[in-house]
Amino acid sequence: VLLESDEEPGGPSQSPEAVDWWIQHLGLTWEDKNILLNEGKWLNDKHIEAAMEILKTQFPHLKGLNPPHKCQPQKNQQGKWHYLHRLPQAISDAVQIHHTGESHWVTSFQTKGRVFLLDSARIRGNKKYNAPESLQIQLSSMYATKGRNLEICIPDIMRQSLGNCGVHAIANAVYLCIYGQAPTNITFRMGMRQHLVTCLENGMFTEFKFSRNSEKLSSSECAFLTIEINCPCRLPNFFDDMIQCDNCKLWFHYKCQNIPDIQQIEERAKFFCSSCKTETPNLPIPRLLTL
Repeated sequence: VLLESDEEPGGPSQSPEAVDWWIQHLGLTWEDKNILLNEGKWLNDKHIEAAMEILKTQFPHLKGLNPPHKCQPQKNQQGKWHYLHRLPQAISDAVQIHHTGESHWVTSFQTKGRVFLLDSARIRGNKKYNAPESLQIQLSSMYATKGRNLEICIPDIMRQSLGNCGVHAIANAVYLCIYGQAPTNITFRMGMRQHLVTCLENGMFTEFKFSRNSEKLSSSECAFLTIEINCPCRLPNFFDDMIQCDNCKLWFHYKCQNIPDIQQIEERAKFFCSSCKTETPNLPIPRLLTL
């Protein structure tokens, strides 16, 4: 699973006229089509974004469906997270495909105030789910509310074969857009890649053919993920070092309070957040610790 931004430079870029286009308005070449038709070949962000663009036009009432590579958090040279282009917050029904940052595609959705994550590599019945930090940041940005932990349900769904996470992520997203619920009791039939090619060529998605399972799954078979969030920015606590305001007692990321140096706070006896300093101007100025 390769993001285009992860590729090594391949020399000077080609002009649009020199590219061997398959579907030019979606940015797809014949090489991209060959990848789709080659079982086990990993889909990259161009395939995912082409599918998202069609779904966004086809289902305008749904939030999300954003280009994943433009909303990918990164780590700097110091190992700190930074997030230049956050996924917009979705306050209503939404669908999104995510690159986890660890060579894997998954699909999330929100309906009736609940958030679900569909991971086709998850082993059925496994109650533990270890989400990469990059994925947790994306989910928090999109679904978390101010200063509250984010609870996510991961239901059992059809498992992928090797190299097919991108195909399943798209098939799951299409099912969600059409039916508004998780594909928990279905099995996608053979020919998923050819169906994806056909839909991209037609510029419209129809459901991936599936069979209903005789054994129905209950909600108790879901795994659950809790992302701890205290800062009003709605990003996870691990996103940056945190500090507690001595007045309102809320916790904040250093970045969110424009604190460039941890030493500046460690030397102070008290810390007041920007809101408290604005709303309560008579707060005492923090003094330096006396050793």
